[in-house]
Amino acid sequence: MYDEPGAFPTPADDFFPECGALPVPPPQETEAERKRRERQERKDAGLPDPRIVDAAIAQAFADVCVLGEAPRRIIRDRSTDKVLVYLRAVVEGALRILVEKGYQKDIAVTVILRRLKLG
Repeated sequence: MYDEPGAFPTPADDFFPECGALPVPPPQETEAERKRRERQERKDAGLPDPRIVDAAIAQAFADVCVLGEAPRRIIRDRSTDKVLVYLRAVVEGALRILVEKGYQKDIAVTVILRRLKLG
């Protein structure tokens, strides 16, 4: 039946329909733009930057250690095994630092506890 080249059926013209234009996705936001937008949203909401919260927690931790004479004990015992730091004192110290920087107390408590994964 199809022994001769001219014997093959001719495909219909719409056998391979042409594709229309593909939809163009909206432009992607760059990482820098996304971070800039997030920082502005936090600022507009009165929330401190996470780096400021981290610095307040670190400073509060250092203050608690020094007030509790942890450096002297560590040097004397050559170990950190018996050094205890009360979390409440660290949170209160970080709260004091953020409030001094002008953040509202309730917001400061919330962001400190979130940063420490406690709330």
